Amino acid sequence: KGDLTDADVNVLACFEMKPTKKRTPCGCPIYSIKRLETFCKCYNVNTGIIAVAGEEAQAVCDGLIACGVQVIRNMTAAALSVPQGVQLQSEDPIAV
Repeated sequence: KGDLTDADVNVLACFEMKPTKKRTPCGCPIYSIKRLETFCKCYNVNTGIIAVAGEEAQAVCDGLIACGVQVIRNMTAAALSVPQGVQLQSEDPIAV
């Protein structure tokens, strides 16, 4: 299938700039990006998945790192820059 339900991943929540729905089709809650830092600290999040437009990917990556996320899974075509100590896993979904 290639979706996250096939992977060994437990997605706690999704974040959007302007959420229009409360949940994804698989039941994952969708929150405003304004809640990202509080959520990451409350749930001790160490891994984040980025699936946004390429031009927004670095800003989202920087935001996750600022929240203490140590592993970034980049699902965009953008080449991201992360500081030493942060693990970056990139997979361009278009190329797959």
